[in-house]
Amino acid sequence: MDAGAISITQNLFDVGLMSFACVQLMMRLEELFDIEFPDESLKKSTFETIASITQNLKGLGANYSVRFLLCSLLPRGFQNQACNGVRVRNQ
Repeated sequence: MDAGAISITQNLFDVGLMSFACVQLMMRLEELFDIEFPDESLKKSTFETIASITQNLKGLGANYSVRFLLCSLLPRGFQNQACNGVRVRNQ
């Protein structure tokens, strides 16, 4: 699936997010935003959609935008014109 075709409310598990990838995603988010997900947020619903991820990041005090989040998580080959001008850390 084209990463650009995923909406912020689409269930990521329905489009192929597996538990191991979810753990990797959580670790990458913790690194990018210098946060730590508390034990009570380590559940499927926290990582189910881009909207739920951003809501949880906001609750943890992370400064973010959905555009930054997406551009930070996409492998370089998937970053498109929407990511131009977005500063992300090397992956």
